[in-house]
Amino acid sequence: MLTSYLKSKLHSRFGKALLWALFFVCLKIDPAFAIDPATLDTQTMRSWKNLLFYSSRWIGDDTSLVDSPTFFLAPDGSSSASAELTEFLARLKTDTMSVPEEERISCRFPARTAWVREKLPDLSVPKIDCPLYESWLQLSQPFGLSLIFSSYFVNNPSSMMGHTFLRIRRGDAKSSPLLDQSVNFAAAPTHEIPILYSIDGLIGGFPGLFSMLHYYVKVQEYANAESRDLWEYDLSFNQAETLRVMASLWEIAPQRIDYYFFDENCSAVLLYLVQTGRADLYVSRRLGSWVHPSDTLRYLMEEGDIVKDVVYRPSSRSRYLAQRDLLSPNERDLAETLVESQSVSHKDFRALAEDRQALVLDTLIAFIEFDENLHGAKKAKKHALLYDEILKSRSSLSAPPLTHFPTPDLEAPHLGHKGRRLGFALGQFEGNNELQFEYRPGQHDLLSPAIGYPPELSIQLGKTRLNFEKGKTARIRSAEFFHIQSFNPSRSGRLPWSWQLQNNFENTNTKRFNLFGSIGQSWSLGSREDFVFLMFDSRAKVERSEVWGCPGFSTGGRVSVLKRFVSFTQIGVERCYSRETRPWTEHWSQEFRYSPSDNYEVFAEVRKYVDAREYTLGFYRYY
Repeated sequence: MLTSYLKSKLHSRFGKALLWALFFVCLKIDPAFAIDPATLDTQTMRSWKNLLFYSSRWIGDDTSLVDSPTFFLAPDGSSSASAELTEFLARLKTDTMSVPEEERISCRFPARTAWVREKLPDLSVPKIDCPLYESWLQLSQPFGLSLIFSSYFVNNPSSMMGHTFLRIRRGDAKSSPLLDQSVNFAAAPTHEIPILYSIDGLIGGFPGLFSMLHYYVKVQEYANAESRDLWEYDLSFNQAETLRVMASLWEIAPQRIDYYFFDENCSAVLLYLVQTGRADLYVSRRLGSWVHPSDTLRYLMEEGDIVKDVVYRPSSRSRYLAQRDLLSPNERDLAETLVESQSVSHKDFRALAEDRQALVLDTLIAFIEFDENLHGAKKAKKHALLYDEILKSRSSLSAPPLTHFPTPDLEAPHLGHKGRRLGFALGQFEGNNELQFEYRPGQHDLLSPAIGYPPELSIQLGKTRLNFEKGKTARIRSAEFFHIQSFNPSRSGRLPWSWQLQNNFENTNTKRFNLFGSIGQSWSLGSREDFVFLMFDSRAKVERSEVWGCPGFSTGGRVSVLKRFVSFTQIGVERCYSRETRPWTEHWSQEFRYSPSDNYEVFAEVRKYVDAREYTLGFYRYY
């Protein structure tokens, strides 16, 4: 009777209305529409935001780094992760094999699709084939990840603070790691005008683009052509975590991210990419408004279980110097004689034991490859005949070549001090006592310890010093846009140029804007950390609305004790010309720095300006 009653009611007008109501209710409770992002826990939503490359570095701001609208499905997906999730679930539900692969939601966004399957297992996700994506994965054979740091290179503004890229490790232990794929994110310049290049890099005028190349191509470019050491940070990601990163890379690779030298640079973007591999990894929270490549390495090391090993791959210069250090003083002199004579047919060389002959020849091979920047199929030119003769002579010797190079002590970039610095000091300027405050967003100077940084290189950006004098208002004593020093002391048998470039504002007894440049030579005092220099200087300054040109000379040196106590001396003279000619004037500085830890430094300075003298005693805090 109950069955008959229900049948009669279902055929009535009321029954049909009831069926339609039940139909719409079923639509409403379809899992793809029932998920409210607000009900998801914070950790789950954080992992979703990681896939969207969301940044929370600015107070009250939580938006994506990605500037291409095609990376999002919701109109406000770049600023509303909840809206993007809702739209993605709706589009995923209707995904179909009937459209081209590049239009299938599952194939366009494999990382987000995998996230839905893992985090929302009750949802019914269509099974979609993505042959292009699978073929791309097969080419890379991803099994693990390494983050590679290429050391500082001042000849390229975008790499002068170092550069990071990824290496995709394959599971084949028999295959050479040089055949692995590498992932690079870098600015794609639209022109080569130096001043505009720097400006566009500061304001995000360049698109940042991803590229994939075999690892050996990057080794040839950085380690051989540019003589930059490589530091390989092997991450502890398993294959599943590596595949998550690859899926996210597939989504982000075609998109545009505006490139900023100091903010959204290679290291920042790659850190966001790396953290997509683990749902609980949120290391990007530690990034500030200035992102230093070495800081991102330190953040990963401090996570505890992310980095499992650090491997050093020496540059052509480092390989040469390591072999040269194994030679006796007489053998070094002999090697220089062979280069000068352009021949190995020398009686003193023939008198050496076979293993010493092999070491001398290996050192000469390394020197020529470094001196001529040989890489890939590039041929020697300056030493062409000597290079061929050396290779022929070396092939007749049975002694094995040096293949393992020791890792330099305390040079790994993650060991260096942090990038940003605050300073407080007491000083005296022209007999008046002062309190000084200093801020420098980046990155390293010559008086900081040579731990994690090259001792002969200084890159200071945005350093500003504010002085408070009793009974007077505070004033900016100095402000630097940039100050770059590259001394290159000769240890390699050739004399590379040393140089420095500075743009600053000084407020001593007069206000002046300076553009200062120097070029010259520097010489090692026996170690890389101790050297002297002699430079030709040229300064253009604007003082009292008048432009002056000031040529001059300077000399000085750097000396350190146990790395943490450093002294730097500079003495110079200059003569300025404008509508009148000023007499020769001297300027000098003597600075001392002691670093009891990586976070603190105590310093003392005596500085003689052209028109004033200053004494300072204080401390720095790195953070």
